[in-house]
Amino acid sequence: MRTSLFLKSVVTVLLLAGGLIYFSLAAADDALDSFNRNVSAGWGAASVGGRYAIVGTAANFNVSGSAGRITMPASVTPYSAYLGDVSALDVDISFRVETDKLAAGSGQIAGFAARYVDNGSGYLGRLRLATDGSVWLQAAQELNGQVALLGAEKLVPEVAHIANQAIWVRGQVVGAYPTTIRLKAWADGQREPAAWLYNVADITPSLQAPGAVGLRAYLPSAATNAPVRFSFGEFRVRSIVAASTGQASDTFSRRVPNGWGTASIGGTYRLAGPAADFAADGAAGTIILPAPDATRSAYLPDVSALNVDIRFRVQTDKPAAGGGQLASFVARYIDNGSAYLGRLRLATDGSIRLQAVQEDSHTSRLLGAERAVPGLTNDANHAIWVRGQVVGVNPTTIRLKAWADGQPEPFTWAYSVVDASPSQQAAGTVGLRAYLSPTATNVPVRFSFDELRVINLANADRS
Repeated sequence: MRTSLFLKSVVTVLLLAGGLIYFSLAAADDALDSFNRNVSAGWGAASVGGRYAIVGTAANFNVSGSAGRITMPASVTPYSAYLGDVSALDVDISFRVETDKLAAGSGQIAGFAARYVDNGSGYLGRLRLATDGSVWLQAAQELNGQVALLGAEKLVPEVAHIANQAIWVRGQVVGAYPTTIRLKAWADGQREPAAWLYNVADITPSLQAPGAVGLRAYLPSAATNAPVRFSFGEFRVRSIVAASTGQASDTFSRRVPNGWGTASIGGTYRLAGPAADFAADGAAGTIILPAPDATRSAYLPDVSALNVDIRFRVQTDKPAAGGGQLASFVARYIDNGSAYLGRLRLATDGSIRLQAVQEDSHTSRLLGAERAVPGLTNDANHAIWVRGQVVGVNPTTIRLKAWADGQPEPFTWAYSVVDASPSQQAAGTVGLRAYLSPTATNVPVRFSFDELRVINLANADRS
């Protein structure tokens, strides 16, 4: 990604929508273009973001001193202008667009592309100008040049298409497994709407990685008044990144005997249990539980957060026998032994179960009914992914999901519960924990944790 000219905070609040939480965000201008130059047969270079790569007939592109123009003939594939020097996963994109004619015969389509790669794959945010003057929003995915629409098209209320009058478009492409695409539009000169009009999620594997950004115009073959000139202005791309405070990640790509050492991000682990039972073997952080009713934990005391999204992968070297095996994340932990736990239980019948726990002075209280994860079974040395979120105060919501390694993350949360225990309505540290049932019969058992990621949800984007 290009080095941004400046960073600035985004004033934000928590938003739960469609089963997702939008993370703590900071914005960085990766591309900025007011098109205040004159260029023929192309678009030249943006003010910030590098040179445009043109897809289409170069003679149909020009910059007028105030807009980047694309003149669309009939019956052609979309024409696009990409900024290949910008590579980003999570982006906020805005621009202004107008056309010189009303739609006739069929609609006119203007939009942005994100996560674009050279094989013709990416996410698209589309503004459709219909023949009746109405304006519509929809997202799409493009794979190897083939476009597939995502979700139902949404009418933009109180906005009409008028020739040579601009419409603003703003979109966000955020997250991976799933990715969320959100869109809004409004007439030039009007206030930007507070709410997103369009929201859809997608988990197409090839699009869960960074890519280039750009702008696109399209005139379907049924259009009867070609050529049509599309004029784009005030193009802005802001890279969305998680705030650094209260964040951690660890791939355990180091070798440490008698402990876990220092995480890639998050500081040095503090252990609860004999150091000899912990190790980092270059691929995982391992914990050996030598006896039934044994508990071992590893905390990151340098990480303190109230609202967190935690994900990790875990496996054990033996199937559960006699009693269950439990792997958990710890959130809002304080030194008196109080915390929330997101717990994965590997049961003796091979099932996988999720439940949250509130711990106060080392005394555990189960929260809500345990949930079996459908279609997921426990096999020794086969990894399982766990993801959880702990958000809000009075009450706090704990949400959990789990899935087999190699499978896509589920869209929905399998488990959700609320709690208002006074001792847990404040920030605390995070960690990982392993536990064996008092009736376990096949000890010792080795737990292997890896791919730990903690994202601070202290401020989430509603804008």
